[in-house]
Amino acid sequence: VKEVSILAGKNLYREGLYLYQSGKLEDAIPLFKRSLAYSANEYFSDDAHFYLINCYIKLNEDEHAFIEMDRFLNKSHETHYHHSPYKDDVMLLKAKEHLKKSEMEEATLLLKTIISNYSGQWTSYSAKNLLKEIQGE
Repeated sequence: VKEVSILAGKNLYREGLYLYQSGKLEDAIPLFKRSLAYSANEYFSDDAHFYLINCYIKLNEDEHAFIEMDRFLNKSHETHYHHSPYKDDVMLLKAKEHLKKSEMEEATLLLKTIISNYSGQWTSYSAKNLLKEIQGE
């Protein structure tokens, strides 16, 4: 049964990714959600979650995006989320959402964490630039 669930989750993720890449974001969302429901901690789960977040952002559904960013980051103890290459990307997206809401303290904390933990990554450079903007430099 577990193998069937994993296969279903993987297929739903792939279908959702195809729709995402085709610009059919509204259609991709339920597929990513169902993929995560079937397979919440598989090697493709963090990918499905990342693209779900991006669908919401591109559709200007900021509250849904924010909720999913929190869910993503709260799963960082799970294997495939802990080692996810999207973790710092999601942190940067969340910092930007905090900035939209004028929540400078929360944004600053996330940006400093990215700079500290992801030195040399593109997200670290972006975080440094955003931090300079916040500080008025």
